Formats: sequence, structure tokens, C-alpha cells
Amino acid sequence: MRSFKAAIVTCFSKYITFSGRARRAEYWWFVLFIIVGGIVFSFADEALFGTDPSPGGQNYLLSNLFQLGTLLPLLAAGWRRMHDTGRPGWYLFFPLVALLALVVIMFALGFLFPSEGGPNETQEAAGSALENPYLTALGDLFSTGFMIASGLVAIVPYFVVLFWLCQGTEDAENRYGPVPPLLS
Repeated sequence: MRSFKAAIVTCFSKYITFSGRARRAEYWWFVLFIIVGGIVFSFADEALFGTDPSPGGQNYLLSNLFQLGTLLPLLAAGWRRMHDTGRPGWYLFFPLVALLALVVIMFALGFLFPSEGGPNETQEAAGSALENPYLTALGDLFSTGFMIASGLVAIVPYFVVLFWLCQGTEDAENRYGPVPPLLS
């Protein structure tokens, strides 16, 4: 239990410190603190503010403030955790980069290959080709395959970063600093 408290104290004392290293226990105890804190503050929001019957109308004021207050320390701890495994801290953002690239590709494909519903003279001229059931089935198959591939491109980086965050501490000093002390 002391390491849980020590991890929270360490992460808050290094609120925006992105240099150095963080052991696996420090990072994951702090993640657990954020998860439990989010749940507790959600219940507090429910008790204090009640529920709003409109769709999506739940008021999570305290929970949102807690999440906002712990965002920078969590990013800093993750950054230091990546350093502890010998990787640059910005690797933490691989999932975001992959997702942004996927959005850009989808918008580009949307402009290159507009849907049938839009006013496109080329599509009107090729009306008989668009009504061909074989071409329609091939287009649906391509679309489904593209969506599956897009989903993999979007989700695989999360698992890669999770794998890196779960790896052990490098035993020797690396370019990011000395081996961090054990939590007490």
C-alpha cells in the first residue's frame, strides 16, 4: 500500500516533469488511482447533481475536473515510463498519429471517390456501370475490407504502446537518466 501512495505523491510532485524515468509500478499505480478516482467522482456527481433524463445529459462536473487535473501528470508519467523502457516519450502518441493519418486518408478517399448520392457528371454518364450488381458487390467487398483494415490501423498502435508501457525497467542507466529508485 505504501507504493500506491508513493506513486501518487511522486506523480503529483512531478506534475509536468517529462524528463527522467518512471518505473512500471509508479506508472500503473497512478493509472489505478485515476481509474478509481474517476469512478468515485462519478458517483459523487450522481449523488450531488442527480441524473438528467435527457439523452447525454448527465452532469459529470467533479469527475471531469478530476480527469482534467490528472491529465498532465498522467502524460508526464507515461512519457517518463517510455523513457524507462529506452524509448522516446513521444512514442506515447503513436495511436493518435495513426488515428489522424487514418482520418486524413479517409477524407482524401472521400474526395477522390465521391459516393453515388452526390451530383457527379461522371457517375451520371456511367449510370449503367453503377447498376451492375457485380461491380456493386465488388465495391461493397472493397469497402468492408477497407473498414476492417482501418480498424486494425486504428487499434494496433494502442496495443503496441500498452506493450511498451508494460515492459520492465532497463537495468542500466540509459540516455534518459539513471535507473529510478524503487517505490517505498
